[in-house]
This record gives sequence, structure tokens and C-alpha cells, in this order.
Amino acid sequence: MATLKDIALKAGVSVNTVSRVLNGKNREIWASSIRRADEIRKCAKELGFRPNAAARMMKRGSFKRVACIVLGYGHEDMFASSMPIISSTGYVSAGTHELAMLGYPSVLEPIPVHSVTKDVIKEVDLFLEDAVDGVLAISLVDNVPAKLDRRLKNLGVPVVWVNREKTPGQVCVYPDEVQNSRLLARHLIELGHRHIGYVGSCGHRFNAVERPKGIIEELQASGLSTEAVLTEYRKDWHEPGVRAGMIERVLATSPRPTAIIFDYKILYDLGAVILSQHGLRIPVDVSICSFVTVGESSPRSLVTSLVLPEIDVARRGAELLVEMIAGKELEEYSETFIGRLYEGETTTRRNDGLSGVDE
Repeated sequence: MATLKDIALKAGVSVNTVSRVLNGKNREIWASSIRRADEIRKCAKELGFRPNAAARMMKRGSFKRVACIVLGYGHEDMFASSMPIISSTGYVSAGTHELAMLGYPSVLEPIPVHSVTKDVIKEVDLFLEDAVDGVLAISLVDNVPAKLDRRLKNLGVPVVWVNREKTPGQVCVYPDEVQNSRLLARHLIELGHRHIGYVGSCGHRFNAVERPKGIIEELQASGLSTEAVLTEYRKDWHEPGVRAGMIERVLATSPRPTAIIFDYKILYDLGAVILSQHGLRIPVDVSICSFVTVGESSPRSLVTSLVLPEIDVARRGAELLVEMIAGKELEEYSETFIGRLYEGETTTRRNDGLSGVDE
């Protein structure tokens, strides 16, 4: 990694001058001093300089501030493309609020990840100008790029991951998706449904793998068929018509499911439209339900759903981070939370045990 001396040699100035500029202590009044400071910052960026936050804390004490980074899928031509996802997730709002209550305001940095290459789209500064005591990292992607893990480790401060499955060498807090899905499937079974379908995102992310796993486990425990649980991986999942085609395949299962679980709310909405096109009534002919985020849930909602434990997960992540900043040693740790079942009006009791039969 580049040092202050490396930057000084490249910029043709003293190490003390470099230190003053990068620490915001340089008096930039005259045009010449402004140009020199800009050149020093440019050299620092070209050399890939990253301040060692741990060393600076030892010298100057705690900064009483943490970083909140959010990994979301974006596009190459739009750095802020992940912002709509960030603004809608309960992990960010709950995590940053809890940190503030614990005396640690947050600096937010979105990190867009390419949906195909699974790598960060642009080089990110990771708080080049702002030193922090720790990092609360929120993942909304399939896999965290290895080089980002290395960059975070080089910061020399505690890092806690939210919504990232158990990972060697990491501290992670995340939803227990197996138990969440079992809870939702059990609700349908208790309503008398014996033919239950599932349509999911079919990706590599842990929830895409563990949700159908939990549903299959619950169905098998009750001696029910898992034929209508669609679990195949599809690279073309986001292409027009693919999701609709998968819903149609589940509906075509014989006997037809009397209840269908959808992986997320947008997929649920599409499923409701397709059921209507087939002349099927909700919930009389087919009960439907979905996993939803905190932002999608509402006391007035009609949708039977499993509300993800975003608030509990984020709060616990914030607590762990503050504990680690205070000196608690956690080299590797994981903790899970179960969501909350909300019984809406899109599911109903099925007393006859039949499916796929016009009554």
C-alpha cells in the first residue's frame, strides 16, 4: 500500500505537507496552495493510498463515527443505480438509527455490484477522506467480492455484516430463511392445504437457496408432495416473460396447487395477475402469500406474508459493531433471526384436501 512518503516523492513535496493536506489541516487560501493540495490528493488517489484508520485511532482516539456500506446491483453507466434499493431497505434505516442511538452517527456509501460479473462496478473510495471506528456492511447481492473483503480488512477496524450468510472469518447477522419459509409453509398446511407450490428467484444468494429448502422440509415432514416447488437456477431470471413462465409451470402442476408461496412481493403481484387471467379467485381457488420487507408490510395489508426480520437483524449488527469497537474480540461469528408471520386475506382454510378440481 502507498505511504505518505510515496505520495511526497510523486508530488515533489515534503511528507509533512502531504500529511497536512490529507488530514484537512492545510491552509488552502492562495491559488498556489489550492493547486498544490489538489495535486497531492490526485497523487494519493493514483497511488491507491488508503489511510490506516486503526493507526490514526491509536494516535488521535475514537472518531465516534462508523461507516455504513450497502452492496446492491447497479449498472455500469450509473453509480447511483443502487440507491432506490438502499432507500427501500429496512436494514439501512434500522441499522443507522440504532448506531445513532448508541452514539455513533453513520457515513453512508453505496457500492454498486455488476449483476453479471459480480464485481464492484467502480473503484470506491471507502472513506478516503473520512476516518471511522468501524463498518456496518449491508449486503443485497449474491456474493460479496473478495477484493472488497480485503479492502475492508485493510482499514484495520471492526466490520459487521448484515444480511450476509455465515462466512469464514466474518461477523455476520442474517435472517434464518429456512425457518422463515417453514413458518410460512406450516401456516398453509394448518389451513388444510395439501398441494402447495413455490416460485422463487432461482439465484445463488442464500435466501434463494434456503427458502425452497425450508418449504421442502416442511412439506416432507407432513408427508406432502414437493413437485410444485420450483427451485431450478435460471441465469435469465430477469428477462421479460421468464418469471411469468415459471408461475405458469407451477400452476400447470397436476393436481393444481391450492396455495402458492412467492419469493418476494413483485413476484407475488405478477402471480396475482396471472391467476386472474386464468379466472382463478384469490383465496377461494388459490391462496397466495409472499415474503416481504419491512417497507412492504403494513397493518392494513391484505397480503398474507412473512415479514423479514430486517429491524432485528440490523439492530443486532449495530450492537455487535459497537461492542467490537469497545474491545470485544470476534474474529468469526454468526447469528440469525426469524421473521414474523402476518395473516392477511389472501389465504383461507381448505377443508376438503382437494386440489386442481373444479368444484
